[in-house]
Amino acid sequence: MKQMSENLDNRLQSDSQLHVAKIVASMPDEPVSMVWRSNLNETLRANAVTAKRKKFVFNFLSPVAGLGIACTLAIVVMVRPPAAHPRTPIVGQPPVVSNSLEAGLVRLHQDDVRTSDVAGTGLNPTEAINDANNSDSSDSSYDSGDDFEF
Repeated sequence: MKQMSENLDNRLQSDSQLHVAKIVASMPDEPVSMVWRSNLNETLRANAVTAKRKKFVFNFLSPVAGLGIACTLAIVVMVRPPAAHPRTPIVGQPPVVSNSLEAGLVRLHQDDVRTSDVAGTGLNPTEAINDANNSDSSDSSYDSGDDFEF
């Protein structure tokens, strides 16, 4: 750190720096005019109003635009045209009008029933608890494989 400050001091004491310092010192000291200050203040006020307007647009209109886009997307998703190929009804059930809320609920229930018919109901939580409580390490049917001969 000392070496850096010494290097800066040496550079500031160079002939070119001393020459610039003499030129700046010899310049006349002019007071700033009131007209110039007034123009500066008017320019700053105009820029402040523009900055406030930009801040308003960004802080208020950006969320409004985002909500508008989200609402438009929701409307497009909810009001989409019906599928090109209608589903075939299950045998023995009355047909349901395809564009109603009730029809959607019925189709959802039918799909759920078909899925549970294919996959089965799985293991009941009470069966899992009973199986866990009934299994002892002593009467386990698991064979370690010691009886096998090769």
